[in-house]
Amino acid sequence: MKLTKEQITEGNEKLAKFLEWYQEPNGEYLWFEKGESAIYVAYDDLPFHKDWNYLMKVVDKIGTIVYHSNDDAPDYNWKEHYSFGELFVNIFTKWLRYCFEEHKQEFNLMNDLTSIWCGCVAYVDWYNKEKLNM
Repeated sequence: MKLTKEQITEGNEKLAKFLEWYQEPNGEYLWFEKGESAIYVAYDDLPFHKDWNYLMKVVDKIGTIVYHSNDDAPDYNWKEHYSFGELFVNIFTKWLRYCFEEHKQEFNLMNDLTSIWCGCVAYVDWYNKEKLNM
């Protein structure tokens, strides 16, 4: 699967916003992590599509949403009960159809960086659409 520069840029921006990262006014190339104090996290080229360390922040948040129920303690750690492999299967089985329908994307159903990145972008699109329908 070959992604265009536009697809990568758009997908990376969706993932950054999903993590609640933000840009300062007039600071269009700097991204900051939301927290008690602004933490600079990326400049110009968001790295989700090429760096597992950044992409896993997205995967972790998706896991928290998918596996956390209202009955769980606030400090519930989904990784103590589920594996990343199980989450990747969920990403592919639940949101892959959405990605095919909405984005007409090809998927390599292996746990490689590009496939996981595409699955995360598809999940964020689905999640944002679901939030609007609530």
